Amino acid sequence: MLKDDKVIIFGAVLLWDGINRPEEMDGEKGGLKFNVKCAIPNTAPEVQELQALGTKELNEGQFRGKFPPGGHWVCKAVDPAKYEGALPAHVEFTAVTYQYFESAFLSSGNQPLKREQMANLLYPGCIVDVIVSARSYDNKSKGVGLWLNGLRVVDSSRPKLPGCGGVDAAKMFGVPAGPNGEKTFPHPPSAAGGPPPAAGGPPPAAGGPPPAAGGPPPAAGGPPPAAGGPPMPPGVQPAPDFLNPPARQMTAKCAGHTYAQMLAAGWTDALLIQHGMMIEGDVPL
Repeated sequence: MLKDDKVIIFGAVLLWDGINRPEEMDGEKGGLKFNVKCAIPNTAPEVQELQALGTKELNEGQFRGKFPPGGHWVCKAVDPAKYEGALPAHVEFTAVTYQYFESAFLSSGNQPLKREQMANLLYPGCIVDVIVSARSYDNKSKGVGLWLNGLRVVDSSRPKLPGCGGVDAAKMFGVPAGPNGEKTFPHPPSAAGGPPPAAGGPPPAAGGPPPAAGGPPPAAGGPPPAAGGPPMPPGVQPAPDFLNPPARQMTAKCAGHTYAQMLAAGWTDALLIQHGMMIEGDVPL
């Protein structure tokens, strides 16, 4: 902690470079928004410091201790399925600034960096130290987030983080690799391990029978849900679990099945969202 309003985070893995790719802001003022998204192990002492920093801002800032429904928090758990499993048990955070001060962006030798110098240094997988402070916001989105007060590039020689180089369409379509790693496209194309989906309905779980019309797939290792079972009960949203807030929200169409059960039954994020079984939470702040 720096005094009681800033935290230095050492050895963070960069997930998103919004310094070289800033966002153009709308409205009369316009301008640019620079941000970085980083991850640290959930056992790092900085996680508790971020929690304390966010809690202080929640209590003393514009929300006066009442966290807004649907709001974002200073950090959340990294989806263990992302980045090809390279970041298990990590926490991610996003830090934002609207101005680029050379004195706030340093090389590993603590020399100020111009924006054009950052292009060859920042990429998903490089290691950075970051200085952040807390901020409350309530505009297009709302919550308690982080200001970016300083960034030091520590290591730009590490391999690029897997899963950040664009979409591997062949992998997503289940195309097998040939003996030399090349993609071999079968003819005719078919879904791996199962029949095509019924017209107008969701696809069947891999390796199992198709779901009953209008119902979700069976849970892995268990019987299918009873037809006409009760929907998920409505109620007041519980207080957010700031250390492990849900990145996804399963809908009543899953009949109470968890995200892990749906994946085990052969579903993917894209299919769950397409068929209204999951609402994916916002990631960038």
